[in-house]
Amino acid sequence: MYDESFVEDYGMMVDLLLNDYLYPEKGDAEFRYLRNFDTWAGHTWAHGFGTFAEGNNLESTSEALNAWNGGYLWALATNDQARMDAAIYGFATELTAAKEYWFDWNEENWDPKFGDYVDVAGMVWGGKHDYQTWFGANPTFIYGIQWLPTGEYLTNYALNDPDYTKLSSIYQTYLNAKGGTIDTWYSNMWAIQAIINPQAAISQFDANKILNDDYPAELSGTYWMINALETLGRRNSEIWMEIQVGVTATIYEDSSGEVYALIWNPGSSAKVVDFYNKDGFLISKEVAANSFIKVGL
Repeated sequence: MYDESFVEDYGMMVDLLLNDYLYPEKGDAEFRYLRNFDTWAGHTWAHGFGTFAEGNNLESTSEALNAWNGGYLWALATNDQARMDAAIYGFATELTAAKEYWFDWNEENWDPKFGDYVDVAGMVWGGKHDYQTWFGANPTFIYGIQWLPTGEYLTNYALNDPDYTKLSSIYQTYLNAKGGTIDTWYSNMWAIQAIINPQAAISQFDANKILNDDYPAELSGTYWMINALETLGRRNSEIWMEIQVGVTATIYEDSSGEVYALIWNPGSSAKVVDFYNKDGFLISKEVAANSFIKVGL
């Protein structure tokens, strides 16, 4: 944590906010374990009362994923093992559910007639799925509500070649629905474009379009993401870091085939992290305190 005073001044409030949806223990009198997460369905619900005829619903899976991610990063910075483990479980399970039910990733959940003309469900209910949102039928809204806010967590949709191909196909279906022209939510759509083809995203980037759109605060994050992915390349899932509290890493492979890790250690002491592949232990790297580094693997 670069600003230790933040934890001292505001940590209790952050913990309170996280406890509302990411409380990692069962049997507590004040907070429910993973309050709005449905362990049977494998995803959260945005409406918990179930008073609609079709039951509960969830529109934005990406907002849910970002919430898990935020809790995970806070747990790393505060050395909270229980919350970190719960956040990993929530994120991994929610991502799988989003791919299956909102994108029909393996083409085995939707009625084929639905999947013949779209590649996303804007809303999933207990009893149906819809190609719409609460606020409009623009395809940019329907696809984009699954891809906001902008952030590196979205690269988890393309961890390997089959996932990359599937995401590319979904994005092309969106562009076809819009006649090839993005009309709003530029920050979010360019972020997905950057995962697929960062050069294309860079060529389309226009700061004024973001500043005059719904999410002007995403300008700097979008600029960073599309330019970073041009250098970083694609995610690599053939090497992974052994999970430990207080440090995290993302693995990339650049256009030359070099594989490397971006490692964040927010703690006040150095960490040694171990990396593995399918054959077992690969290499150890030491990461200095309060650092964010790039290391070759």
